Amino acid sequence: MNRVRIAKRLLYVYIAVIVVFAVLSVYLLIRVYSLDNLYSFKQTFQNISGLCSQNKSANILFYGNNCASCMSELSAFTNVTSAFGGSWIGNKFYGPYFCAYKFNVSQYNIDPSSVQAPAGSIQLFSSLSDRVPMVFIGGIYSQYYKIGGFTSIATAEQQLKTYICRSINDVAPTCAGV
Repeated sequence: MNRVRIAKRLLYVYIAVIVVFAVLSVYLLIRVYSLDNLYSFKQTFQNISGLCSQNKSANILFYGNNCASCMSELSAFTNVTSAFGGSWIGNKFYGPYFCAYKFNVSQYNIDPSSVQAPAGSIQLFSSLSDRVPMVFIGGIYSQYYKIGGFTSIATAEQQLKTYICRSINDVAPTCAGV
């Protein structure tokens, strides 16, 4: 009779452990999903008039000096935008399909006049997030933003190219095969 009681108690302990692991697994899956969602590209509808001349798409990378993933995203952003033709002069990109800016939030916090970016860019940053890195890809057709870094520079370049192409409606030859 004593063995039956011990077996029942062990069964209850095992059931309790299984329930705890099941609840913990569900909680962790929800957290992973919410973090994946937080750090993925999202569509937005912002007023971007005035960010670029001639009704071009506007792309802005907001980054900081003391941000580990910012420098790799900055490198990827520079590489991808340059692939569309045009050139970087300082922190502004002049190209045939869009304009782009590299906005150093750390430098802006120290001296706002030292950052070369459109006047509406800080309002755009504040309305979407207060975290860096953050990239805004604003096209006439679609607008996207992403908070946080990428898992690798290759992933960053591939995703940035994809969303820039979407924002300009795939009109650039660089968009072929994306």
